[in-house]
Amino acid sequence: SEQAIPPLYSVLEDRSRSELHAATVTMLGQIGGNEVIPALLRALESPDIRVRCRAALSLGELKAEEAVLPFIKAMDDDDECLRAVAASSLGLIGDKRAAEALVKALDDRAATVRSIAASSLGCLGDNNVIPSLEKALDDESQMVRKQAAAALKKLR
Repeated sequence: SEQAIPPLYSVLEDRSRSELHAATVTMLGQIGGNEVIPALLRALESPDIRVRCRAALSLGELKAEEAVLPFIKAMDDDDECLRAVAASSLGLIGDKRAAEALVKALDDRAATVRSIAASSLGCLGDNNVIPSLEKALDDESQMVRKQAAAALKKLR
């Protein structure tokens, strides 16, 4: 219920209740709507990786275009989970500004991130990424190769 939003904001602002922040961010994402996007964007800056990942997941599900630039920044994070969720969310949003970061992610050290980046590139509708996806067809990971092939099929 939208009536729960103000109390959930209070939980997020209370540093003494940080153990509840990840669950709170998830609940805000489930409530959804433009009203919760600013709080979810702030949660992307949390020192707690669980909070950041859940905020990224929620923002992607909400297709929050305001999150594109923070997600592009998150593609350089040390945490594999956050990079993977950011790549997935960029695909869900479908903003072509993400193309360069997703192409770069095709060289990520984690096959999961490379695979999700390939899939997300197929969602952008940007034919300029075709050469990068073709190169990914030679990736050592079968998962990456499959996602690159599927993305190329979408784009062609």
